[in-house]
Amino acid sequence: MSLKIYEDLKKTHTEQASAVASQLPTYFTKEAILDIAKATKKDNLFIAEENGIVVGFATTKHTHLSTAEITWIGILPNKQGHGIGSKLIKTIEDKTKKVRQLLVVKTLAPVKPPDPYIKTRAFWEKQGFKLVDIIDPYPGWDADNPCALYVKP
Repeated sequence: MSLKIYEDLKKTHTEQASAVASQLPTYFTKEAILDIAKATKKDNLFIAEENGIVVGFATTKHTHLSTAEITWIGILPNKQGHGIGSKLIKTIEDKTKKVRQLLVVKTLAPVKPPDPYIKTRAFWEKQGFKLVDIIDPYPGWDADNPCALYVKP
């Protein structure tokens, strides 16, 4: 297995990133996949590639002078749990550390069972992110989708 994690400065893998997102219907609605397609073209795009095949992606943007936000991340279902997401986050941290003081991510806060985001929140916490707030309702999000705001210095 040859895994490469890199920032796609030329935006040559935007369609492949959207294809990864489309294989994650538990996490991304059709509307979200359209938003991801836009984000891969305008925001910073990071790619996880294994043997020449895109298996994961993340997008980031600078939301403040001292803050970068991870706006989207997705790993193919059969590749989850193998450290690819952790390596994407490490690459993002390394690439953004000179221009930010905080790294921010928003995800779905705990909801009534079944809660499909239990593993997602555990992932962020394992990466060293701290839950700082739950915002409900969160502007622009659907009703009954409270936002968990995580930060990492």
